[in-house]
Amino acid sequence: MLLYQKIQKYIQTHIANGELAIGDKLPSERTLQEHFNSTRITVREALKNVAAGLLHPINLSGDLLLRLIFIN
Repeated sequence: MLLYQKIQKYIQTHIANGELAIGDKLPSERTLQEHFNSTRITVREALKNVAAGLLHPINLSGDLLLRLIFIN
């Protein structure tokens, strides 16, 4: 599994487990970079993939807010 896929799965798991709900902020890009020891490009690729159908990108200080949830 590629690193961006691991990051994507990490976020999707937190959504599925209810740890992230509508209106919650996702971890910042920097937080994800540090947690996964990755580059900004890798984190952005993961966020882009998660955003397809799950998130409405609202840029607030570089963070995305969870707007829509599609689980299953």
